[in-house]
Amino acid sequence: MIIVSNFGGGKIMQHGIKRLVTTLVVASGVVLLAACVGHNTSSTSSSSASSTTHARVANLSGKYYFVQYAPAKAQSSTYRVHALVLHRRGSSNQRYVAQEIGMGGTKRSRGQLVVKSNRVSLTLPHHSWTLDKGRQGYVAAGTDISKIEALTFTFHKGVLGIGSNPVRFYSQRTTKGKQYAAVQAGKRTWAQAFPSKHQQTAQASSSSSASNSSSSSSSSAATSSSSKQAAAKASSTNSGMNLTQIQQGNYSSLAGSWQEVAVAGNNLGGQPGYNWSQDSQRLTDQLTVTNNQVTTTEFTLSGSSFNIDGTDSAVKFGQNAGALEADLVNQDVTTNYSIEFYPRGTAVNKQFNNGVTDDTSKNRIVVWSSNNGYTQYFVQQ
Repeated sequence: MIIVSNFGGGKIMQHGIKRLVTTLVVASGVVLLAACVGHNTSSTSSSSASSTTHARVANLSGKYYFVQYAPAKAQSSTYRVHALVLHRRGSSNQRYVAQEIGMGGTKRSRGQLVVKSNRVSLTLPHHSWTLDKGRQGYVAAGTDISKIEALTFTFHKGVLGIGSNPVRFYSQRTTKGKQYAAVQAGKRTWAQAFPSKHQQTAQASSSSSASNSSSSSSSSAATSSSSKQAAAKASSTNSGMNLTQIQQGNYSSLAGSWQEVAVAGNNLGGQPGYNWSQDSQRLTDQLTVTNNQVTTTEFTLSGSSFNIDGTDSAVKFGQNAGALEADLVNQDVTTNYSIEFYPRGTAVNKQFNNGVTDDTSKNRIVVWSSNNGYTQYFVQQ
């Protein structure tokens, strides 16, 4: 069964049961950018002036990747990632030869993309799911981009966002685009590209078991060494955040690995209101910490500034109820960002729902964007 849905003057073809989070949703005809920021990529000097630049003046040529199908359960082998290749015709940035490429690159669908003002139309001859027919675990469902009619959109930082709960198309030059490319080409499974906490725990358990078995002849020494390592790791993980050092640009108290365990946003999952989710398909963003940098998908915090798309923007710090927040000094931007640090024992100042709860037994970092109020909740492992 094929369903044609109309939202705010735009049309999108969908097939089967909407069982995946990444199914293309168009709400009020507005397409928002997941990773947009208040600066244009063209140059530092022109970034502020072009912060409201629409895609009609941008060259969209390039290769992008998006999740075409995600299973109801976390079965990494059945995730499908497709590529969308755009080649500009002429120099007006209005017409493109478009080609969607299925898993493994064996099947393709060629058509055209047309930009008029800030609206885009995409026409391809084959439904997206047909490009993977015959693959193991194939299901005729998922996001279909074969017919998009006059939808509003924005483009920035190598990412196309479609929908108020954005389906994201990542340029091959972005970090996530490279990860998606490996899955689309069959070089890595979804689990390998985006390992879950369960998989990491299982791998660690397996490694520990093998180590214990191989060192049976010197069990006492091995046990002593293992105990010391475990104690050191526990000390690092359980240590509190030093909020004073963080304000000074010293992030050594945040050392360790951080995992995204929940996300939230306005109309997330097509549901009205502000909604939280722990769906594994959404939990693909990363947060890394060094002694002098905290790097998120959207920006890097270093000292007293956010580095957004290569441009430093000043931030101000504030403490409230035992937590520390850093946000932009200049609030007159297209997209605002903030990052919040919550030590163990301090409750996160958010309204949780949908079964998501705050784990106050661990250190947490919350990253927020004004783009649909998109929020990422990270926990120190």
